[in-house]
Amino acid sequence: MAVAWWLLAPTAQAQVQGGQVFLQGHQELQVAQDGWFVVVAGAVGVLVATVLALRPSRRPVAEALVAVAGLTVASLLAWRLGTWLGPAPLLEQVRAGSTQPETPLTLHTPSVLFVAPLLFSITRFLGAVFTGDPAPDGRGR
Repeated sequence: MAVAWWLLAPTAQAQVQGGQVFLQGHQELQVAQDGWFVVVAGAVGVLVATVLALRPSRRPVAEALVAVAGLTVASLLAWRLGTWLGPAPLLEQVRAGSTQPETPLTLHTPSVLFVAPLLFSITRFLGAVFTGDPAPDGRGR
């Protein structure tokens, strides 16, 4: 997830003039970076739900709970790793002498970290509703 977000999320070139950093379109950039994280995390959540739905399981509820917890942790790790892979903060780049620093990769809305577990849960629920999965005890209704 982190590498996909790092590769897909846009960054922008800032201009340094007279010791000041100028950046245009910063709000659009924030939305785009968060948006690409949502796309990547959502795709992973749906993919995990699909794989688990196609695999027979004796304990689907426990498996789903572990998947939700795992996807939450994976989102946190993807956020931190993606931030680490991206450009350094603007201040560090300017201090290093860059005249055209690149904006860092950051998440501006923490709630997007829950997109993967949410879409996993929705996909699993809809899969169970529309495929008519029997109850785990094998007796149906």
